[in-house]
Amino acid sequence: MNENAFKVEFYEVDSGWLRYNIGDSDFTASFSSYWCPLLDLKHWLEAIALGVEQTSFAYEPEASFDIRFDFSRAVTGKKSIYEGKTFYDKELIDIFTISETKEVCYYNDLAQELYEKKLIIPLITSEKDTVYFQKIVDRKQLVAAFYNAVVNFFNSEKYKPKEWEKGSYKGTPLSKFRSEIIEKYLKENGTRNK
Repeated sequence: MNENAFKVEFYEVDSGWLRYNIGDSDFTASFSSYWCPLLDLKHWLEAIALGVEQTSFAYEPEASFDIRFDFSRAVTGKKSIYEGKTFYDKELIDIFTISETKEVCYYNDLAQELYEKKLIIPLITSEKDTVYFQKIVDRKQLVAAFYNAVVNFFNSEKYKPKEWEKGSYKGTPLSKFRSEIIEKYLKENGTRNK
């Protein structure tokens, strides 16, 4: 296995919390079955697999902030020296960022009424994002790491359906997380676990 490979691990589910780790314990957090973000994660991974250059999704960890996953392609310059002159060749890199986004709701009676009718969402970003994790990644490794981590965890003995998707917990089951788009992309690129 490549030492620089991107690592994701889903390692525990308990009372509606699905715990995961990204990197070598660089970022540890949880998804909540109450505000289950697995379908958003799936759609985010599908967008990356389809070749988008920038895509994000945010989820609510039952706190006063959201956690945002962002994938973006950036242009940078690769320095080279030729015959004593410095040149910068255009180079594309893919960047994965996890940040905390704080949003404050400014409700008045009209805004609340419109919000309840689903006509607007009265959220105003009040503070700059706090970056928890940022890494230059390989697009294929990023998709494979997240997708395989979820699928492998749901198929493992560690996974307890009654703690995530049954009874009072309404988390997304694996059957709804599976994606033909992602599986085809990973199969074509040789990064799908068996």
